Amino acid sequence: MQNLKILPKIDKNIEVLWLNNNPKLFTNKNINFTFNKIYKLKKIKVLILNTNNIKRLPKLPKTLNKLWLGYNPELFNKKNIKHTGKRLKKLKNLEYIDLLDNNLTTLPDLPISIKILYLSHHNIPIKILDNYKNKNQNVIIK
Repeated sequence: MQNLKILPKIDKNIEVLWLNNNPKLFTNKNINFTFNKIYKLKKIKVLILNTNNIKRLPKLPKTLNKLWLGYNPELFNKKNIKHTGKRLKKLKNLEYIDLLDNNLTTLPDLPISIKILYLSHHNIPIKILDNYKNKNQNVIIK
């Protein structure tokens, strides 16, 4: 689904939700409404939110095991990265996260369940990545 202005009714048993390139869903006016609907999806496992200009991350369903947040750099700027990390760290089932092209210079807090961390197009120092890999030896960083 693309170019939506409001999130339509979604089957509560859906496991994959693709909301790539829907910035109108995540404006200050709509963000709480959108994320409240997403949070109520109790079986969702995969959530794709690339290219939405998301500025803050409300609560996410704890059932998620794959999350795409690429091309949402305001989520990871100096002002928001700590809050974003707190939200992500609560996702104990999360195994894959895509943070493509968010201009990261450091990593947000992430749950230890992460197995694949996709970080293309960033300026994160090697030392930070090495420290993360040492703490989470099962992770693959791409």
